[in-house]
Amino acid sequence: MRSLPSDKQVNEDVYFCHGTPNNDLVYLLEDVSRGYALLRSDSEIIDLLAGQKSKLICCGHTHIPRAVSLSSGQLIVNPGSVGLQAYTDEDPVVHSMENYNYHASYSIVEKIRSEWVVQNIKVPYDYQSAVTESKKRNRNDWVHFLSTGRRI
Repeated sequence: MRSLPSDKQVNEDVYFCHGTPNNDLVYLLEDVSRGYALLRSDSEIIDLLAGQKSKLICCGHTHIPRAVSLSSGQLIVNPGSVGLQAYTDEDPVVHSMENYNYHASYSIVEKIRSEWVVQNIKVPYDYQSAVTESKKRNRNDWVHFLSTGRRI
């Protein structure tokens, strides 16, 4: 199943995408073929960029906050997740993503003297409200993910 990208070229230097520039369902930074998230090699990430040359690329999809500098001079930033710090998915293979805590995460990225500065920030939030809603829907997996940031 292929998903059309929901990307956005903000300006010459900044590009946003959910997964990769060509597919919202493919993780840009992580390989999950072993059932867990493993950071891809520099060359794999560059290949998945499919010619996207922006200096700052902000992606998501994995819910794992990180900033990765590439040999191409590009910086890839994933801010993480505001409200689901772990999950298990079956596509492309059964795999789990984990942040190991329940805190919301986001990133602040600013350009200072021609360099990108990234702050990955984790903050507490009322995750118990999300846990309560998950219980109402009999989503015990989400109760665990939201409470612990860990896979089951």
